[in-house]
Amino acid sequence: MGDRLLNEESLDSVKIVLIGDSGVGKTCIAKAFESVEFTEKEPTIGSEVHSKAIYCQNGKKVMVHLWDTSGQEKFHSLAPLYYRNAGVIIFVFDPHIPETFQNIKTWLNELDQLIIESPIIALASTKHDLDSDILVSEDEIRSTARKRNAEIYQTSAKNNDGIQEMFAAVTQEAYDKKKFERLNLYLNNEIRITSKDSHKLVGKKPTQGCC
Repeated sequence: MGDRLLNEESLDSVKIVLIGDSGVGKTCIAKAFESVEFTEKEPTIGSEVHSKAIYCQNGKKVMVHLWDTSGQEKFHSLAPLYYRNAGVIIFVFDPHIPETFQNIKTWLNELDQLIIESPIIALASTKHDLDSDILVSEDEIRSTARKRNAEIYQTSAKNNDGIQEMFAAVTQEAYDKKKFERLNLYLNNEIRITSKDSHKLVGKKPTQGCC
């Protein structure tokens, strides 16, 4: 049962979506994810998809499809399309620009209005290589994360700090969640089948023997 069930193709891939304002560093994170050398990037138009294999703790290879989305206002309405079938949504903000974090709260509230499967939520605080003051308080970030049961990751795409660790962690979490859900589904089906068989046995009349 278990090996065949838990090795199905749907466990072998995960869709991760980067959401946040334009200029917060989503594309730089995506390039660091691909291990591409850091460069200053033009704003993403629409979305770009980057794919890479990540190995989980049990040695299982998972293909990660990372969606780098545009933060420009004119593409804001496309967010629900990006969320579809997402296993993980990473909300990205620049802690040196408070507005980008306030807008994350708006994205999160909009996500609540959508009827979709519950994805894993993470918060990525970017550009921690900069010397400028961080203007978003840690308490505010932690409070927002706590309400969403979300992990917080401090990153620097320029120095490739925290990027690979973040993707390894959320991929592992997504894989474990999907595996658990699949196992639960299987066990519930087994219980229903067993219950039906039990009712058949209870209602069956004993066979009359010969005299």
